Amino acid sequence: MPGKIDFDVASRSVRSLLERPDRADAILAFNDTITFAAYNTITQMGLRIPDDVALIGFTDDAHAEYVTPRLSAIADQSTLMGDTACRLLLSAIGGDTRICHEIVPQKLIIRNSSAKKG
Repeated sequence: MPGKIDFDVASRSVRSLLERPDRADAILAFNDTITFAAYNTITQMGLRIPDDVALIGFTDDAHAEYVTPRLSAIADQSTLMGDTACRLLLSAIGGDTRICHEIVPQKLIIRNSSAKKG
């Protein structure tokens, strides 16, 4: 599939980013595949998380707590988003014609991978 981002593509992209003269000092990865590709690549390059490169993942699955340093993450609140969407859909099916705008807040969970020492 063209344009698919898998572990290898993400690893190459992270390596390219970190080999630049103006190397990034933080990465926000938008899914677990990219998060762990970044984690792996950063450590393979001999860089330290978070001292050299801070890392924040997205979704905050249980495995974020099983690595060292523990991963900071944005908890995407997908269950709450689904619940909200279903509630709005059922309301519309029931005849509610109001236009609704609801924001489902995300949660930033700070752990060791983004908390620089010092």
